[in-house]
Amino acid sequence: MLEVEKMKRLRYKKPLEVSLTGMIASSMDGGHIDNCISIFEHMKAHCVPNIGTINTMLKVYRRSDLFTEAKELFENIKGVDHGGTTIIPDGYTYSAMLEVSARALQWEYFEYVYKEMSFSGYQLDQSKHVTLLVEASRSGKSHLLEHAFDGILEAGEIPHPVLFTEMVFQAIAQENYERAVTLVNTMAHASFQISERQWTDLFEKNGETISQDILEKLLDAVGHCRMASEVTVSNLSRSLRSLCRPGSSGDLPRANSCIEDTDDPRINTKSGENCRQ
Repeated sequence: MLEVEKMKRLRYKKPLEVSLTGMIASSMDGGHIDNCISIFEHMKAHCVPNIGTINTMLKVYRRSDLFTEAKELFENIKGVDHGGTTIIPDGYTYSAMLEVSARALQWEYFEYVYKEMSFSGYQLDQSKHVTLLVEASRSGKSHLLEHAFDGILEAGEIPHPVLFTEMVFQAIAQENYERAVTLVNTMAHASFQISERQWTDLFEKNGETISQDILEKLLDAVGHCRMASEVTVSNLSRSLRSLCRPGSSGDLPRANSCIEDTDDPRINTKSGENCRQ
C-alpha cells in the first residue's frame, strides 16, 4: 500500500484500479487469498473497482470455493452507479459465476446465471461449459442442456460430442425414441464420429437407467433412421444389435476406437477414413 501511495504521486501512471487489480492477481497467484480480499476492501476506499477487478475477485472466490462471497459480489455490482461509473457484467463474469455455482452444487443459482447470461447476449463457451451443463442436467436442469444445444445449432456451430451424446441418452432414458433418432439424424454429418465401441461403452456406463427393453425399442427406431448409412448411425446400430443379442455379438464387426483427447475420452472427434467400418 505504501508503494501504491507513491505511485499516486507519479506524473505518468496507470489508473489506480488497474494497479490494485494487478496486486490482487499477484496475491492470488501466490496463494495469499486473505491478502486478495484485504486489498480489494482497501481498494474500495480509494477508487471504484472496474469489471476487470470484479472478474479477478470472482476468480479468487472460485478458486477458494467461496460461493456466498462470489454471489454477493455478483449481485452487488449489477446496475449500480459508482460515481458515474456503471459496472456491467461481461462474458468472463458470467463464466466465473457458472463455475463457482457448479462447484458449490448450487444448481438453482446456476440456472439463474445461465438465463441472465443468455438474455445479456453472451453465448455459451463449449470448451469451458460443456461439463458444467452435463452436471446441471443430471441434477435436474436438463432444459438448460437442451436450450444450449439448440442455441449452438441455431448459431451454425457444431455441438460438442459430449453434449450430443448426453442429449441422446436423455431422450433414451425418457423412452422418447423419436427424439433420439432426430438427434442422431441431426448430427450424422458432424465433423466427429462415434465408433461402435464408444457407443457400447456409453450404453454400459448408463446401464442403470437404460434397460434391455429400452435398447430393443431404440434399435427398432434407429432402423428407420434416414441417415442409417452414415458412420455414427451405423455404428450405433451395430452396438445396439450387439447389446440386444449378446449371443451373436462375436459375429459383428468391431469398430476402430480412434480415440482422441477430448473432455470425454470415449468420444472420437477424428473423421478420417480409419474410423470408418
